[in-house]
Amino acid sequence: ECDHMEHPDVVAGSDSLTTCKLQKAFTLLDLRNQDAPAHAQEILLVALTAMMYTDFKFQECMEFITNYGRDNDTSGAVAGAVLGAYLGFENLPIVSREKVLVTNKNNLSIDLEALALRLSNSIGQKTTED
Repeated sequence: ECDHMEHPDVVAGSDSLTTCKLQKAFTLLDLRNQDAPAHAQEILLVALTAMMYTDFKFQECMEFITNYGRDNDTSGAVAGAVLGAYLGFENLPIVSREKVLVTNKNNLSIDLEALALRLSNSIGQKTTED
């Protein structure tokens, strides 16, 4: 049983150990965020806490950030960028990868795979020229 008050952002239906851990993590984040003098520091604190809490597992990290709330879209973007670079595109969840690729292509007319290839080739050329 948890020895602290229930945090409002914990998702109902989680097993009791998971719920207790999330309550503790969210409560500690709330306490630390009160001391953050700038919004950017809060974003980084939430993103780093989520990554460490979930042992750098992409989907679990996104769920942690979403359930914590606050500026979760920005915190999720920061954590997603870091985890994407750390894990590599191939190691991200297939459903998430495909959704991002399709959404960017259909809604923004951006082919992220082609863009990544062009950037990689450009960086490779500059490295061999130096």
